[in-house]
Amino acid sequence: MDDLAPDELTDYFEPSRDNVVLVLRDMEIPPWALGTDKTLEELLYATLAPHFESVTPQCFVDGHLGTKIGVDIARRVGVEIKLAANLARAPDVQRFLDQVLQCRQRYAAGLIVAIAGLGADDDTTLLLDMRDQLLSLGVTVMFFRAQ
Repeated sequence: MDDLAPDELTDYFEPSRDNVVLVLRDMEIPPWALGTDKTLEELLYATLAPHFESVTPQCFVDGHLGTKIGVDIARRVGVEIKLAANLARAPDVQRFLDQVLQCRQRYAAGLIVAIAGLGADDDTTLLLDMRDQLLSLGVTVMFFRAQ
């Protein structure tokens, strides 16, 4: 695992999945950020941009028409963030899984899925099943509770 030390020549961290996870562990999500997926993506970008040199919000995924990742870090790590409340129905989860699978082809082990909610939102059987499916594919899954 990387040690989250800035590169010797820059003030930025090496763009690796482990370093992104370490930065995201400190991300706090205020309740007002649970309004829309777009608000969450803006918070995600604001959290990552000071730490990594090349951070791009809403980046198109190569070879997949119209598929975007919430935040791309140096074309090596992709983070997709979603409101738990928007994954309350099986069709929503299936659509999200399809998107994540397309992103996984681009990012492989560098793909991170972040789910944000109020706490009770992320304990549903549907979300836990989705988490298990993503973990079995080697996707890093993080849950965030608004504070």
